[in-house]
Amino acid sequence: MTSIGNQSPTPGCFPTDISADIDIPALRKRYRAERDKRLRADGSTQYLELTADLAAYSEVDPHSPFVEREPLLVEADVLILGGEFAGLLTAVALKSAGVEDIRIIEMGGATEISRRYAIDTIEGRTGVSLFDHWRDGYKTLHGMSSHGFPNLFSTGFSQGGVAASNTAMYEQQGEHIAYIVSEALARAIAAVEPSQSAQDDGCRLITETAVANTEVETSCTPGYYNNEGGGGGEGIRSHLGEPYGPGFYAFGELLAQWRATGNMEGMELRS
Repeated sequence: MTSIGNQSPTPGCFPTDISADIDIPALRKRYRAERDKRLRADGSTQYLELTADLAAYSEVDPHSPFVEREPLLVEADVLILGGEFAGLLTAVALKSAGVEDIRIIEMGGATEISRRYAIDTIEGRTGVSLFDHWRDGYKTLHGMSSHGFPNLFSTGFSQGGVAASNTAMYEQQGEHIAYIVSEALARAIAAVEPSQSAQDDGCRLITETAVANTEVETSCTPGYYNNEGGGGGEGIRSHLGEPYGPGFYAFGELLAQWRATGNMEGMELRS
């Protein structure tokens, strides 16, 4: 893997001047008190699972009725689960890279994966689900692929470059995914996934370049964005995933350098 080095995540950015009239310790104490009021010992388990007597509610779409149809049996080079922003931008990147045989599966309005895609979990080669693989933290190479899950690529907030523009993020990720897919098809490669060592190196790079944000995350009001403040004993996990510390543009350079070598370093390629 190629590291950009110890770049500042925000070059030229310095602490804001704070008026001497503001009592920072007292302000932090007030915020902490408000946070403690809302911190719950049950953490994310405070939310009810739609099972047992509540199971029927997972099948209810408040906006439109569910219409049954005969299943389709198709073969495609690329299957995109989700036709939202990220899926559409990835499809555009694939088309631009010369990949034409694409199928987008979308079921708007559904949130449960079993209802949305008719699958209960995404399982890898060893039968471990992606949820369990990431249970204690993301494990990826470049935030888009994981060892043990061949031909599976994900977009979003995991271990990549975070920007204020989701469009820019998904375009960056889509371009990288499209490169790998187009190269695999051109080389008649049947399966591609990161090696264990490449994934480990990728996680290590994220850890070594991480920006310390614990104080902010632990002082914020408990919510989905900080795993309910870690009140359930699961610890703080940010809604931004584990972003690449040097930033979005530096991450784009890292990906571009990786692609420029042309050898897909760290990927296991099987024909």
